[in-house]
Order: sequence, then structure tokens, then C-alpha cells
Amino acid sequence: MRHLGLVVTDTQVADPVICNYVIEFIPNEEGEYKHDLVQVGQSAFRFEPNGVFDPVFVKNQKMRHLGLVVTDTQVADPVICNYVIEFIPNENGEYGRELVQVGQSAFRFEPNGVFDPVFVKNQKRRLERPLSFGDIIEWEDADVLNKIISRIHRSVNLFEARIYDGRSQILVTGVVSPTNKFWFWSEYFADITIDNESANDALPNISLSAWLNIAVDADGRLQIEFDSFESVECEGNIVAKAPWNRNQSKYTTLAIPMNDDGIETQIEEPEANEYKGGWKQELRNYEGICTGGRLLYCKELPSYEIVVALFKEVKECVKLETGVSCEFDATWNEFEKRFIVIRYRTKGRVLRLAADGLMRTTVKAEEDYPCVFNSEELGLIDDPDGVLSLLHLSPYQRSSVVVSLHDSPSISSRFRFRIADVQPDKGPKLKKWMAENEIVVRDAKGVVVDKCTVYSKDHGSIFFVIPDTLRSDVSPGKIVKFSAQYQRDDKIFMVSQMSVLPNEVPAAEKKMLRLPHEQQWVFRVTAKKVRRKQLDFLMECDEFGLLDVGSRAFLTNKGTPRIVWVMRSVPDIDQTERPSRTPFQIVWVGEREPITANTEEELKSEEEEKAPEPNESVASKINAISMEDAIEAARERMGVDSKPHNVECTDQECAPGCPHMEMLMLMVETVPKFLETLSEVDRVLYTKLVNKIFE
Repeated sequence: MRHLGLVVTDTQVADPVICNYVIEFIPNEEGEYKHDLVQVGQSAFRFEPNGVFDPVFVKNQKMRHLGLVVTDTQVADPVICNYVIEFIPNENGEYGRELVQVGQSAFRFEPNGVFDPVFVKNQKRRLERPLSFGDIIEWEDADVLNKIISRIHRSVNLFEARIYDGRSQILVTGVVSPTNKFWFWSEYFADITIDNESANDALPNISLSAWLNIAVDADGRLQIEFDSFESVECEGNIVAKAPWNRNQSKYTTLAIPMNDDGIETQIEEPEANEYKGGWKQELRNYEGICTGGRLLYCKELPSYEIVVALFKEVKECVKLETGVSCEFDATWNEFEKRFIVIRYRTKGRVLRLAADGLMRTTVKAEEDYPCVFNSEELGLIDDPDGVLSLLHLSPYQRSSVVVSLHDSPSISSRFRFRIADVQPDKGPKLKKWMAENEIVVRDAKGVVVDKCTVYSKDHGSIFFVIPDTLRSDVSPGKIVKFSAQYQRDDKIFMVSQMSVLPNEVPAAEKKMLRLPHEQQWVFRVTAKKVRRKQLDFLMECDEFGLLDVGSRAFLTNKGTPRIVWVMRSVPDIDQTERPSRTPFQIVWVGEREPITANTEEELKSEEEEKAPEPNESVASKINAISMEDAIEAARERMGVDSKPHNVECTDQECAPGCPHMEMLMLMVETVPKFLETLSEVDRVLYTKLVNKIFE
């Protein structure tokens, strides 16, 4: 009775008992297979001599070789029957290659005194069966004589093989390098070079299958070359194994979930192919529109980034490009946190494009919020470059405007698209109005955001420039009343009059970005959740208007006012436009100033200089500052705010691999007597948490 199984984990050398988990396939009378999870122990990888003391024999039993047959059996050759690529494993989990040969003797049966004619006939028939391109064989050191393999053991095929247009090809699964688009890596073929056209079709760091041409020339030299990509694969483990990803924490191998008994939790089949009812890991037969490059926009999943990993043109279909609709299948990529399209079929162009080749749509300004626009087709639209920043000052402020857009998906925001330019319907009219009229802002109220700039929430994306003559009386955080005039040549608003009001916004200068030699001003304000349903994922304050919460989605769970620190959203290193969907964004929660790299070093040096009081408890230190500030500081140290929940998480429970859950588990495991401490400090909270476990 032989059993068949699929290895589902890499060998764990450090485990003293279990090396691998294996799914055993159990056939039934209907020709189907049930499955059970079994384990491979360390003993399976040990050779026991059992009284055999021949060191050569023992060594050979431990040393097995694996190879890919790359030529059909040549019966006419008196010595060599096949060429084989031997795969030689290395410590990095890759395989080196060497071309070896199978001799005629590997296909001959020597009876050696056995006279059972039936046995001899069967053994002879089995051994004389020729090898074909794509077969996998094994052999031992003892099976090699004069560098020619004289005995083989046939094994399960590793690759799909075919003869296509006269070329011998195998199908391998691998990954394209993100730093060298011409490098295709796979476990068995780690150094494949791809052509420029194929390199442009493939997305890096995504599992792809590709056909390789393999041949042996007349001089007995091995020739391996890339032919074409076949499809996108869902298997992600090979991405983590790629040499450029091995030491990155992002690409860790996901563990198989186990229950309390150590048994694998049942792998459930994909749910119904409907988005109603929540997030799905797999999408089947969804419809989308190409919004530029590899991005697809799907109305059922408007906030999600859906990316085409491999462009495959079909002769009878139109090419996938901006404005073309398609039907697609996709799967969620846990490493990249986005949907990867594994199959698509174009249907035709459904959108008219703008003159600049981008998508186009009609927008209207959102009432009371001049920096927000709305499209009936595409929802909320952002204007990061201020293309329509003057619209609310013009006679066309309530009119619709046709604009071109570029796609910028964000899971944490309902703003999917951003305005790129104004199209001819209103563009000439706006330009004429700007040329023929004096554009003035009078008696506006605003906040000084740096030594030369003032901002007013009533004017959206406009930042007003303070001239040198007026800068001496103001500083960041001052609330002012001002008038300004538009300078056509410089395309800026210059403040002409300004008076300082008695109120002031607390401000501090901090290094919040990676920009070298540059600090940013942050401001402490009281913010609350926007009441308007369409914008309830944002907060707003009296000083700066709408505020992007970024990864701090918990701030909008309730309508309670919160003390937060905000800063002007500006591009960081490697960014071309502001990252947030509003002119200002929340960067810290609580009354205390934000902790940055600079202040952390300062705090550390202060702690080293000041010896702790012997009787000073942790609780007394926490009580010295507000509880809200203490909690926010703890969240920042743990990186919780910088790591959003997984999209699979719900209000009731976190999905496997959620950064929040991982940090909590780390805290429970590393803090000595964590539960005992919690029960002593807060018995009510401890009781609630314990009861929650058993609900």
C-alpha cells in the first residue's frame, strides 16, 4: 500500500521532530481524492546502515541525484542514449546545472542468475522503455561509471514539456527582478535573460510561468533561452524565495493555520463570486476598465488597486489600454496588498479619452469644500495640483467642468482619481476670465503655516504668499485676516494686506519627512468626523478644513472631537505630488508634540543623564502626562498607526497576518507576566477580554 502526498511546507531543520507537513491524497471508489494532513519526521532524512559497514555504500545511499532529460533516447548511438541536466542544490535553495549523459547500459537488464522468464521479461520491458524530453530521473553515485549514468530511476515530472514549432520547451514558474527587468529567476533556472518586449509585458515580484527553449548543440553544449511568458500564477512562495527578497521581512513565508490540537484548519473553498457581503480573496468574471498602464478600475471595488501582471495580446481582441473595458479574474496578493489580475479578456473601448490621452470625466465642486470635486461616474475627485483652485472665485463655480484624470487608488480613501488638466469645454473660458479680470480675495481668515505662507480653508488648494514686507509681524500658527491679489505671470496669490488676530494655533517645527535638511511645521487643533455621509472617512477642523486621517481610520469611528496634530501635505522623497487627498493631513493624535527621530534621540539622551528615582513606578511616570498622549506614544512606538489593518479584518476579529494582531501577540509573548499585570492594574478590562475569548 503506497501513499501519495503534497508537501505544503519547507523542511524545518531546527524542529527536533517534525520536518514537513504533507497533504495526503486518499482515493475513493468514485475516482476522487479526499485529503488529510500528515507529518514527515526527521527520521525520514536519516540513513541507518543496519550493520552495513562499507563506507562507500553508506555514502552512496545518502547521495541521490536529480535530472531533467533534455533529449529523446538515441537508440543508434552505441554509447550515449540521452543528455540530462543534473540539478545540483545549493545552500540558497537554488539549483546549479551540469550536463550529464545516460549510457546504453541504463536500458539493459542483466538477469544475474534469475531464471523466472516472466520476471525477466517484465524487467527487460520496463528498462528498455526509452526516455523522452521532459522526463525526470534519479540516480546515485554508484550508478555512474566513467562519467556516464548506467542505472536510472524514473521520477515524477517537475515541468510541463512540449515540442512547439520544432523547439523543445519546458514550463517553469519564476519571478522578474524589480531592479533588472531582464532577469527572470526560478529555483531550477536562476539566470534566465528575457527580451525587452517580454520584460515590458511582465510585472516584477509576481509569480509567472514561462516557456524555456532547451537544446544540446552538435558539440554537446547545453543551450537554454527564454521563449515567452505563459500566465500569471497564484503561488507566492517563490516570490519570497527570490534572491532579492530573501532577507526582507515583507516576504515571509506564511504559516499554515493550526487549531489548539495542532491540526490544520480546514481549507475552505472560495466563497460565492459576489462582492456583496465583504472582501473576497479571489475575483471571478468581474468587469473593469483600464485607467492607464496596468491599472483596472472596477465599480464593485472602487478603492482597491487592481493590477495587470502580464500583458497578453489576443489577435481577435483589442489591445488593453486606457479606456478599454475587459472581463478579468484576479487574486489578492498578501505581499503587495493589492489584487493581481491572472486572466483578462478585452471587450472594447467604452470611455472617450482626453486630449492628453488620459481618462476624462465631468466634475462639479463639492459645496462648502472648494478642494473637493465629484463625478457621477467615478465619485470623489482630488485636485492635488490645484488645477481648478480658482474655479470657486469664477462665474463658473457652480458649473460642471470636463477634466482629465490619472488613477491613484487608495484603500484608506474614497478618492480614487486625481485631476490632471482641464479640457476644452471650460478651459478657454477660464483662461479668458483670468486674463480679463482682476482676481482678488478680500478679508479672508487664515493661518500662517510657515514664514512666507498663509492658508485659508475657504479657498481650498490655494496657498497665499506673504511678501517680505509683511513677514516680520507673523509666525507659524498666527491667525490672520488678509487680502490678496492673483499674479498672472507667477501664477500665485500675493498677500496685499494682513492683520494679526488675537487667537493662535499651537505650532512646532519637526522633521516629519525624509526630505534632507528640511523640517515641517505641525499644528495642534481639535478635529471631528465630517458629518456629510460622502465625506465621513475624513475629519475637519475650524482652522484647516478637511483633514486626511491616513492610516488612522479609528479616528472616524465615532463623532467625538479629538486633539490632533496636522501638517501641510507635501511630496516626500520619491513622490511627485502630495500623498494625502486634502491639503492638510493628521500626523499625530494627542496633546503632546509628535515624536520624531530627532526628539527620540533627545529624549534618550535626557534619560541617560537623569538617573531614575528608586521608588518611581511605571504608573507614576504614565500619570505625569495625559493618558491620551501616553497611549498615542505607545501606538507610535509599536508602529500600529503606520500599519493599517488587513483588508480582511472585520470589526469583530482580525485576519491572519494582521500587523495589529502580530504586535499584540508580540507584547503578550515578550512582556513578563503580561496577563497578571493587566489583571492587577485593570480588573474590569481583564475580565472583559477573557470573556471575549469565550464568546
